[in-house]
Amino acid sequence: MLKHTLILHNILMQTDKNPGNNFQIIWQYIKTKMNKTTEAVPSYNSNDIETHRPRKNISYFHNKCWSLFSQRLISIKVFVIYVSLANIFVHSLDHYLGSQITAIEKQFNLQSKSSGILISINDVGFICSVLVLGYLLKNCHRPRVLAITNVTVGLAILICALPYFITPHPKWNTNQNNNGANRTMWTDFKSTQDPALNTSIECNLMEEESFTGSSTIGYFFIFIGMLLIGVGKAARFPLAIAYIDENVDEAHTGGYVGILNGMNCFGPVVVFCLGGYFSKQYVTLEKTSLKPSDPQWIGAWWLGFLTFGFAAILMSVPLFLFPRKLKENENVPEKKKTLSFKDMIQTFYNMAKNPLLILILGHIGLIIFSASGTLPFIPKYFETQFKWTSWKTNIVVSTTFVLMSSIGMIVGGVITSFYKMDLRKCLKFSMVLVTFDLFLVWIPIFIHCPQTELEVTDFLQRYADSPTPVTLQQDLNQLSCFQISSLKLQCNEHDYEPVCGADGRSFKSPCYAGCQYHNIKTNTFSNCSCVGKTQMAKPGICSNTCYGGIYLALVLSIRAFISCISFSSVITALIKCVGESDKAVPFSIFIFTSTLIGWIPAPPLFGMLVDNTCIKWGLLPCRDTGACMMYNLDEFRLRFFILLTIIQVVSFLFLVVATIVGHKSKRYISLTVSTATETAEDNIL
Repeated sequence: MLKHTLILHNILMQTDKNPGNNFQIIWQYIKTKMNKTTEAVPSYNSNDIETHRPRKNISYFHNKCWSLFSQRLISIKVFVIYVSLANIFVHSLDHYLGSQITAIEKQFNLQSKSSGILISINDVGFICSVLVLGYLLKNCHRPRVLAITNVTVGLAILICALPYFITPHPKWNTNQNNNGANRTMWTDFKSTQDPALNTSIECNLMEEESFTGSSTIGYFFIFIGMLLIGVGKAARFPLAIAYIDENVDEAHTGGYVGILNGMNCFGPVVVFCLGGYFSKQYVTLEKTSLKPSDPQWIGAWWLGFLTFGFAAILMSVPLFLFPRKLKENENVPEKKKTLSFKDMIQTFYNMAKNPLLILILGHIGLIIFSASGTLPFIPKYFETQFKWTSWKTNIVVSTTFVLMSSIGMIVGGVITSFYKMDLRKCLKFSMVLVTFDLFLVWIPIFIHCPQTELEVTDFLQRYADSPTPVTLQQDLNQLSCFQISSLKLQCNEHDYEPVCGADGRSFKSPCYAGCQYHNIKTNTFSNCSCVGKTQMAKPGICSNTCYGGIYLALVLSIRAFISCISFSSVITALIKCVGESDKAVPFSIFIFTSTLIGWIPAPPLFGMLVDNTCIKWGLLPCRDTGACMMYNLDEFRLRFFILLTIIQVVSFLFLVVATIVGHKSKRYISLTVSTATETAEDNIL
């Protein structure tokens, strides 16, 4: 108070003696002091003047750091990296589901055609929403919408993992039968009968309701999850391309898009490798005496969905930080294109009158149909044909023909760009490659391993159907085995738990092998009266020394590499077969037709083909069939690869006609000449 009084006294002594002026001076001074006292005062000593200065320094330091962060991490290059990494988890989920088909079919007792529907429903969601979302989101904040789709897809992926947590888990335990033999069985999924009675399996309504409910719930959640994943990924690629196109010069757009597509090619490789690791873990993550080679083994399929779901959500965080338009590219002119409804109809009408476009789309559609049907079920083929474990199959598939497919796509793009191929050169180049591939497509038909026969089952059927007594000495020896263990009366004919005897013979179940004891710790069977001297057996069908799987993987890798190089060249020809003003339309038509003709129908149809080769179905309570337990390997191989061969031949004919039309028609010769002129001008510059 004394301080302020002295200050006022000095002011009044130096100013006018007029009381009115003095009053105004005093009021101005009090008002100034009152404003200062209402400001937020930090908790430091008011006499220490230097302590207030760091607040401005801290704000400056914060702004400087954010500026450096924005310059280094908020750029178009980093955006492409973020989107590419996120696409690995978003766009490759159908491939991961294909790598876990066997495990999911076993746990929920699904047939292959039902598994195919789960894979194709992803593309149904995509094709039903891509046009609508493309229109609704044309003026949105693109990075933010991409981040939201990441979160949405991440939640949808987590929905696919939900059935593991809400349905009963498979439990592997032991029961005691009348002979005193410990036998193993699936307690959640299998109904059993009293082995002492030769009666059929009775229908337990409570068990039937529990089983049907868990299977239906599991299938429903995976179905909904895959559908939402398809909807979520529909807008991702167009939005990413549009954001790149708006923020870079037109000359650099193709390079960034090429990087984005190249990174997407390696998504299936990563997914199949991780699928192999997860398949090596037991479904409950508990220690078990089962081995991955055992028929009852189920891999931890849900672990991949859990991993990819959280990864997709985390990858959305950086995308929220990107602005609507990058500051470094504010001077890039906006590219606005307006198209009326009448113009759109006219454009599509012109496309329909383009014979070369129709022929190329037919060729591409058949190639996509073949690939989309092969990828989900080729792991199952290796597992059944060559007795490979699921994890080994996924690792081999990812490191051979899936990897070669990705490399082939990139190499094909580099070759067509480096040599600046025009329309006719692209068609010729593809013709040469597809012709060479046509000589390789027949080879897998002849690569196989002999099917292991279940000798006891064959003998029982032969003995039951024979109207005359058994006379052969070999059958008499086997008959004494059956008499000792009373297999004809006590074994459940519906059981399918194959075991491999120490003598190299396979049996339908431990009971048919005459096994009396089961060592839970080592998961081996002993005192098997129908096995050789050691009388020991282990779970699974006896494997033969066969290297057919390695040869088949090698042939498929070469085919995949050649086909994908050709595919890149055909895509280039597709874009070049129309006028300059319609360059973007063929690619949109390609995405639509390839999804409608290839990605959607192929998995269920291939699944039906696989189901038709089944010779032993799992028996479900109160229902006819469950998952297939055993396939006719010869029929599986012949039907699978003969269908692929027919598709390849028909697609080759489409390409032959397309090449002839492209070389003979004056309409396309003019396009080739204009392209060659542009290439020459680029070389001069």
